[in-house]
Amino acid sequence: MRYYGARGSKKVTPRLKSFDNLTHADLNKIRKRIAEYEKELSIYRAANDDAEKENKKIAEENRAMQAKRDAFEASNIKPRLEKLTKIRQLIYECRVGVLQGVFGSYIEISEDLSLPGDRYGSTASGKYDAKLTPPLIQEFKKIKAGLDPDVIKLSQFKENRSFTYLSTPKAYCVLTIAGHKMELHYAEVNFGDLECKLAEHKLKIEIQKKKEQELRARAANNEKERRQQAQAIRKRFQKQFSILPNCPYCFEALTITDAHLDHIYPVSKGGTSREANLVLVCAQCNLAKKNMVLRQFLIQKKYSSEMVYARLELLGKDV
Repeated sequence: MRYYGARGSKKVTPRLKSFDNLTHADLNKIRKRIAEYEKELSIYRAANDDAEKENKKIAEENRAMQAKRDAFEASNIKPRLEKLTKIRQLIYECRVGVLQGVFGSYIEISEDLSLPGDRYGSTASGKYDAKLTPPLIQEFKKIKAGLDPDVIKLSQFKENRSFTYLSTPKAYCVLTIAGHKMELHYAEVNFGDLECKLAEHKLKIEIQKKKEQELRARAANNEKERRQQAQAIRKRFQKQFSILPNCPYCFEALTITDAHLDHIYPVSKGGTSREANLVLVCAQCNLAKKNMVLRQFLIQKKYSSEMVYARLELLGKDV
């Protein structure tokens, strides 16, 4: 497909030659357009096959009608036309010359002698033999009067119109592929290659989905395990409430539902997850302490180190 730019320069829309490096969406777009073309082609072929069958019937009907028309014309029209032509010629031959116009018997006439199918009109006018002309004109008019209805009847023999054939679907289209307009010529498409590329993309997508599902399942299992571990640890630490029903840091009331498990000595600083280094504290203290060592946290919050250490020792923790 060629067109002209603003300055008249000829531009060419490139043809799609290969399916390499195309996205799954672009490949599906190509497959969809090809499927639409095949549907259009199927409709075109079916419609034209039907039109061909109907046109054969119409052609037969028209031939039969033409045969009737020809027979009617041969029996009812042509013989009288031939007779009228002869009579008209005889009338023209009755035109008188100069001497007969002076000394003989004549009549002045002006008669339309046109016949059906005449390209130009035909008129007899002037001086004509007074004895021969009137009977000929009378006979001409009589025959023509009987001929006119049959001429009208002949014109009513009309052919039936044939069915129109559909135009062939356009054998190419313009698609936006990889962000660029490209011509897709259906005859140049390797359908096996297209389906192979689509299958490769589909397999990659399925593999990626499977990996994502496995990762989500693994994450869910890890989360489940963490929750189970936290619940187990909480159960083990529930005895803390029978000894001290308060946060060992700020000494505010503490319940099992809002308790956070804190590493007294942070893991980031080398602390372990031994029971002696773990203690249930309130959410506020746990969030404020973050990765600080206990001494730094107590100084920042201005809590009594002596009291906090005493409470932790009461709970059997390392301080």
